[in-house]
Amino acid sequence: MNKLTPLEINDFWSDDSIPDSTPMRDFYRGKVILLTGGTGFLGQIYVEKLLRCEVKMLYVLTRPKKGKSAMERLCDLYSGPLFVLLQKIDPNYMDRVRAIDGNTRELKVGLTDEIRSTLTDSVNIILHAAADVRFDNTLKELSLVNLRGTRELLKLAEECKHLEMFAYISTAFSHCVRKYIEEKFYEAPIDPEDMIRIAEHFEDHNEDESVLDIITESFVWPWPNTYSFSKALSEELMRQYGQRIPIVVIRPSIVIATHEDPIPAWCNNIYGLNGMLVACGLGFLRIMVFDRDLKGDIICADFVTNSTLAAIWDRYNELKLLNSTKEAIADVSKSGGIVSDANSDQLTEIESKVYNVTSKDDEVTWGHISDTMRDMLIMYPTTKSIWCHLTNTTRYRIMEFFLVILYHAIPGLIFDFVLKFTKNPRRLMPLYRKTHLFMVKLRYFMTQQWTFCNKNMYAVYERMCDHDKAYFPSDVRNFQWDAYCYNYNLGLLRYIGNETIEDFEPARRRMRKFHIAHLFVLAIYYTLLALLYYYLGRLFGINNLISSQIQRINDSF
Repeated sequence: MNKLTPLEINDFWSDDSIPDSTPMRDFYRGKVILLTGGTGFLGQIYVEKLLRCEVKMLYVLTRPKKGKSAMERLCDLYSGPLFVLLQKIDPNYMDRVRAIDGNTRELKVGLTDEIRSTLTDSVNIILHAAADVRFDNTLKELSLVNLRGTRELLKLAEECKHLEMFAYISTAFSHCVRKYIEEKFYEAPIDPEDMIRIAEHFEDHNEDESVLDIITESFVWPWPNTYSFSKALSEELMRQYGQRIPIVVIRPSIVIATHEDPIPAWCNNIYGLNGMLVACGLGFLRIMVFDRDLKGDIICADFVTNSTLAAIWDRYNELKLLNSTKEAIADVSKSGGIVSDANSDQLTEIESKVYNVTSKDDEVTWGHISDTMRDMLIMYPTTKSIWCHLTNTTRYRIMEFFLVILYHAIPGLIFDFVLKFTKNPRRLMPLYRKTHLFMVKLRYFMTQQWTFCNKNMYAVYERMCDHDKAYFPSDVRNFQWDAYCYNYNLGLLRYIGNETIEDFEPARRRMRKFHIAHLFVLAIYYTLLALLYYYLGRLFGINNLISSQIQRINDSF
């Protein structure tokens, strides 16, 4: 992959050499699709690619927000740099987008009977990518949004007269309590309908949610958070409904910016690894908790979206072949023929199928990811940094505790004290508290390692023709971190920081000043800490105790 400057990054993708007619493009051409989560990070990439595949109509479930109608929101979202290529191909692409007023938190996802009838009469594919991804949200909220919302969409799918596939975007960590995760369904910790009833009880009766909050940790254990727990239960719904409707479940790992399709390193949020790297680049985040030797299972967003479209296409063809086999077997049975055991087994195959979309087996470690991104931040710093980007890493909780005090708590209190007297309303400590809570939730996933089986997904890649492999780049085995990290850093600077190439040299000069100031601050800071330790030692007699122990050791020799 070529290295790009931020000003060149939009012109990277080119599909001129790919014919208009390929198996996958022909499959999606003319389809009517219902998408949830179309306003989110992955959702916008799904929208761009589906419209580029010439779908007939794309219904996007959304809701009015901040004084804007649902359609006004979509028009604003679908006009940025991600859609530049689509704009060149089809200037009127928004004519094929319809905003559907709805909410996954409500029963029947908030659809009116009229809209519901329109969808059930026309929709071919439902792509459910909406989810509340906050690790710290309450069990009640996630049960209503992620779990009940999914069930309501499955009920809608059952009513669709022309449904070809229901695709659900889960997470590779839905069953993170296991270290080896295959592409199959696992036993749910509780019946999802029971969990929905519990959440509805607290919702409908306005009961004190603190009761549920108190027992949440023990309720979801051994799952590390309510988000992963809700995804595990949602997958159980997929297994159950898969007996009646065709379903694919996509499990991506830690999603980062795009690889190349339609533009390299595009991202529009600061969740997960994106947010950590942005905070490090700003000089705000000084502590990162991870095991340097463990594999960093990251996946580019366009690999996830293209893999999803490939899995839908492939599974549809499998089921089409299976139905043909069933009809042939039925004809043989009617004519008195003998049905083989192999063909009989095909008749009992369930409709749902799981695909793990994770990094390749020999992918890089967290340590290597951290080191390369540190080098990129040095080469291309941001003009918005508040200090130089120097991070301390550890995998031990006791060490994290001391480092947080030294590099977050004490400096934060000092900065806030100064800001208070300068009448500046900004404060660092509230941000540090929020960041620390997020890091505590993320620690579980960065200090452990999982092995994911990708057999189903790799089989899909092998069945794609060369032109589809080029138009739907999705094979994670083609990913090289060292070639990508350069663009990744530039993408964060451009799309999150709104930086341009003209900002780099001023940012470097600013960073050099920060480094000089940092040396003086360190000298003063550690001197003050040494003095504080010395006088506290005198106050509590620690110095005398240490001196006596040293003298005893000397006398023994």
